[in-house]
Order: sequence, then structure tokens, then C-alpha cells
Amino acid sequence: MNRNRTGILIALTLIALLTAAACATNKVLPKQVDKTAMEADVRGAIATAVPNKTFAIEVNVHDGGVVALSGHVDSASDRDAIIAKVRGVDGVRSVDASGLTVG
Repeated sequence: MNRNRTGILIALTLIALLTAAACATNKVLPKQVDKTAMEADVRGAIATAVPNKTFAIEVNVHDGGVVALSGHVDSASDRDAIIAKVRGVDGVRSVDASGLTVG
């Protein structure tokens, strides 16, 4: 009887350890998820503003909701439209568009 209990206890302990190890290797930090989600939302906003520039513009999301944009746009109106749409994305506190060039 004790032998069965010991075997069951060992099996349950191994299952618990394996489960904990599996969960630990699949961990993503919340900040990382937030930045990735925000970048996707920003790219969606760019696609809405100027569809042909979705991936032509580099998007960098920094802590605190600061989004830096860089790349080339065809006109000042495209630049302004992109900035306005990106400012409307949830979580974006400010937009640094100094890296966007017109022309």
C-alpha cells in the first residue's frame, strides 16, 4: 500500500515539474507583447492613411508609448495623414516623425 502511494506521489511530482518547465520556456514578457501589438496597430494605421507605405516605413515602439517613424513618403500630405492616424492608435502617447523624409 505504501509502495503504491509513493509511486503515485512521485508520478504527480514529475508531472508538476514537467508542467512548470514547459510553461517557463513559453514565457513572453508583457512589455514585449504590448510593443508587438502596438507596432501591428501602427502599421494598420499607416495602411489606412497611405496604403502603399505600410511596410516602406520603419516603425519603432519605445517604452511609454513613444512611436518613432522613419522612411520615405511621397508628399507632406502623406506624412501628415500617417502621423494623424498613428496618433489615434491606442497606447500611443507621442509620435516622433523626424525620420520621415518627403520627396
